[in-house]
Amino acid sequence: MIRNLKDSGVTEELLTFLVVAVEHRHLGRTALRLGISEPKASRLLAKARTVFSDPLFERHGRGLLPTHRAITIAERAKPLLETFRSLCEESVFEPAKFDRVIHIACLDNAILIALDPIMAKLRAVAPKAGFAVTPHEESTLTRLREGDLDFAIFPAVDLPPDFESAPLLRTPYVHVVRRGHPLEALLDAQEELALALDRAPRAQITVHPDTDSPADGVPGPATIPLSTRETFFWSPYWIGSFFVAMRQNLVMTLPWRSAKALSELVPLTVLAQAQPGLFLEPHLIWHRHIDKDPALSWARCMMLDALHVQPGEVDAWRPGPLAGF
Repeated sequence: MIRNLKDSGVTEELLTFLVVAVEHRHLGRTALRLGISEPKASRLLAKARTVFSDPLFERHGRGLLPTHRAITIAERAKPLLETFRSLCEESVFEPAKFDRVIHIACLDNAILIALDPIMAKLRAVAPKAGFAVTPHEESTLTRLREGDLDFAIFPAVDLPPDFESAPLLRTPYVHVVRRGHPLEALLDAQEELALALDRAPRAQITVHPDTDSPADGVPGPATIPLSTRETFFWSPYWIGSFFVAMRQNLVMTLPWRSAKALSELVPLTVLAQAQPGLFLEPHLIWHRHIDKDPALSWARCMMLDALHVQPGEVDAWRPGPLAGF
């Protein structure tokens, strides 16, 4: 049977192409998923049409619509490919041979507090691996499901049933200013400080998509008003906003974990906690299809282990000057 398949032109590469093309229904996305060029994907499509004596796909808008024959072939090919790959897989996964780019969707703050602590360990045990970060947006779940992304980092709220998640950290929000800001003098007078914070010019992070309340300066889907009132600067970019806030003497509300990390670059003072009981709780998010990929399963475990997360663990914050950990 193997000889007959070979003689007919049916190869593992051709079957893999058809399975992915039926799933993605788009030649460009299929090529991206397989790590091949679009011209090669076009050649594989032409070869498949010849081998199976069927058009297999019809143009549909900007994508491809698989024929009944293509769908049938793809369904029959999946168990064959899984069996073949299981025969070829090494019995023990070796991180040193993990030659792959891990694609993650997140906000820039997640790079600072969730990815940066992971990178040293990844480079030590898997020196051929790397990270590629893209913005978290409305299409993140679709891209995870289609395989364009491997993971995402954002709060796990109302995830569809075909997704999994694991907590990365739980940290409170705090109001911070640069060292030497006039509000430092009110640290021992909490009532006066609370009134002064209400009137102080601030930088506001506008996070989208998000469901948190942006009241009290907490990052969230804040509506930008026609007049500034107490807010001077709005932006979805955490790190850039932080440096604007420090240079312009603005109050900024940050996760405590972010403030600790940024204090290594700029001396900060933590004034007070913002909205007690409200925490940033990002999760590592993935689609269940990666559970069949031993390399990505290992990468997931490595990332979670590197952060040493304990269920329910909350960062303990403190007011006052902050410089270093």
